[in-house]
Parts: sequence; structure tokens; C-alpha cells
Amino acid sequence: MSIQKRCIIAAVLMLPLLLSVSAKAQFYELGVRGGVNLSTLSNTDSDHYETGYDTGYHFSVFLNVGLFRLPVAIQPEVTFTRLGMRYDGTPHFGVGGPGQHPDATLRIEYVQIPVLLKYYFPVPGFLDPNLFAGPYLGFRAGGEYTYPGREEGPLEIDNLIRENDYGLILGAGTEVRLLVTTVHLEARFTVGLENVYESFFDNGEKNRAITFSAGFVF
Repeated sequence: MSIQKRCIIAAVLMLPLLLSVSAKAQFYELGVRGGVNLSTLSNTDSDHYETGYDTGYHFSVFLNVGLFRLPVAIQPEVTFTRLGMRYDGTPHFGVGGPGQHPDATLRIEYVQIPVLLKYYFPVPGFLDPNLFAGPYLGFRAGGEYTYPGREEGPLEIDNLIRENDYGLILGAGTEVRLLVTTVHLEARFTVGLENVYESFFDNGEKNRAITFSAGFVF
């Protein structure tokens, strides 16, 4: 079964769960959000190259479910995101050769399914500041490894990057209650717990990302 089919099946399987939870909840909101990622990998120290953050993007569909009139909510999501890293010098993935170290970029697209627990700080007015945390499960949906001078184009990553990823999301945000909708503003830190590369290239590298997003509810 292809990665794309697995992503679609995972998203579809989430829908009955979201609907059943929302039907029993005191309060729920369905919304969308999107924004920018600053991503890199951990454990990338090397004498041959330096690493930096790559700029990516994400967009999500989420369900914010209030619980029992408490200042807490559960927020399951389905997110499409692009993570990766910028290399100042080329890692040895069977490309290049002695003395060939042009800058390179690794970009990986995932479908992530986070489930977040949110705590709201009770403050007067139209703002609802909150902290949140929770696990996520990710499925690789695509990506590429590029570096200048490669005549064949980007290097395929099917045999380079693991198909699945999982980890934790920590963040803070605020919800702005307006007359016609509620706007969600968030900053997140993604901590991957699965090694990104397949075993042949694996040095314990894991996804790391800082994300900023804005969204609204229907």
C-alpha cells in the first residue's frame, strides 16, 4: 500500500472518532489553520557540513472539544506539514564525491495526527490564552533531497527517510473571540522521537520544528 493511501485512510479513520467525541461534548468548534515552519534535525554534528533551519509550511483541520465546563479542551487534528533541514555542505548519501560539498536541502512532507490537551487561563475580555501539549503520529507523504549541480534533479528519499514519525507537540496560543468567528493564534515546538533516516544512514537524527500559525473556526 502506498504512503499516500495510508495517509488518506488514517485521515478517514479519524473522522468517526472526532464526530463521536464532539457529539458527547459540552462545546466544540471545527476549524482550519495554517502557517510557517522553521525545521531542522537533531544530532547532526559533523566535520563535513553545518546545518541550519529550513522554512516550510503547514495547514490543518482541527476539532476543539470543551470538556465538562472546565478550562480544558481536547484538540485532535489532521495536519499536512513540510519539515526538513538546510545543510551547508553535502552529507554522504551516496551522492557527490571527495571535495564536493555544495549546500543542500532536505525536505520531508508528512501527514500528522496530533491529539492535544489544552488548558485555558481564565481572563476577562475577548482573549482566551492557553497552553497545550500532546503526542502526534506522522506518515511520510513525499519529499526530496536537493543540492546544486545535480543534473538528474532532486534525489528521491523513498529509501532514505523512514515512512513513519511520532513525537510530542508543546505550545502556547490565544483564541480571539470575534462576533462572527474565533481566531486561533499559536506557536508550537515539535519534538520528534523517531529516527528520521533509514538504518543505513541513521545517526539518531530526529525532527525538530518551531511553527507559527493562525486559524479560525466555522
